[in-house]
Amino acid sequence: MTKINSVIADSTNLVSLGGSTKGDDKEDFEAFYTSVCEDLQTKGEVGSVSKSFAALKTDSERLAFVLTKPLPYKKRRREEFNFQGKDRSESVKARNAGNAVYQKNQIETALELYSKSICYAPHPNPATPIQSQQNENGSENRFEELALGYANRSAVLFQMKEYELCVRDITRAFDNGYPNNLMYKLFERKARCLKALKDYPRALESMKNAEMWMKYSTLSETKSTDFKKDIKKQIEFLEDKVNGITDLTELSSNMICYKKSLVAPVKVLKAPEIPKDQQNKEVLSTRSNLKLKYSKEKGRHLVATSDIEPGEILISETPYSAILLPDYFNTHCQSCFQRVFATIPCWCCSKVTLKILVFLKSIFVLF
Repeated sequence: MTKINSVIADSTNLVSLGGSTKGDDKEDFEAFYTSVCEDLQTKGEVGSVSKSFAALKTDSERLAFVLTKPLPYKKRRREEFNFQGKDRSESVKARNAGNAVYQKNQIETALELYSKSICYAPHPNPATPIQSQQNENGSENRFEELALGYANRSAVLFQMKEYELCVRDITRAFDNGYPNNLMYKLFERKARCLKALKDYPRALESMKNAEMWMKYSTLSETKSTDFKKDIKKQIEFLEDKVNGITDLTELSSNMICYKKSLVAPVKVLKAPEIPKDQQNKEVLSTRSNLKLKYSKEKGRHLVATSDIEPGEILISETPYSAILLPDYFNTHCQSCFQRVFATIPCWCCSKVTLKILVFLKSIFVLF
């Protein structure tokens, strides 16, 4: 007898898929279903609710319908849910811890702690201009912890030679009100990143900005003088590079590659596909060499109608729903489930992290 080695599509063990058959989940759903039925029967609403629910056309409408119903079980579930919002003190704590390990050259740990600091830091609402969300008296930047977190993480990314990610974090630090007296440091770092990426014109522009922002620095006179000298040397070097550019094709190519890398498409994990000519027309998501049968002993079950090769995919179905497991919240994207090097957190909670800003914007629009 041919040994059947079936592979059911499960893109990653980091993800919990909808339709779980774990005992606890089954009992939890049965308790939910029983609670809802009893509540509707007590109120005499079984018929009316069933009729209204049957008239709904989409899953979004059905979900909205359930969420608007004052179901007792739903209320209990909400009370059990531990929502963890932003926490300024936790953000400061994580950033300080990151500073401590960064000084010991523990780069990867520092990266993780700075990302944690960013996640805990208060964020601006993406639907409202950030300027209108600052304190009215202007004496304090509400999002300074966020800006400092991005700035500190950019230092780690620079040391890891992740120049493009570093530039992104620097931009986010600017956008969230990075302190004026420290701006020169970020412009100088951004210039070095762009220099490494061979984008000399923009590197020169950033280095000149660093020189301009030095007037707000609080460095000692000696350190300020030394820093200005170094900036001046860098400006002279970059000016020579820019003035010496004769091959515009090479410059254009470098800039195009840099821009493409910033907007590179994200590879979303997908279930493996069964070739179209081998797909089962009667039992969806299965291979054509499977047949659905029924017996009193086994009930409904699948049987093979031909020999199956070891490792051959028999069933492949994209899950109706999938969530990232809690152990991977800080390291993987909640949307595409890929490991993330420099996370972007949700603007209102400190649990969800994403890979790119596009995901954050799309999720905000969705909810």
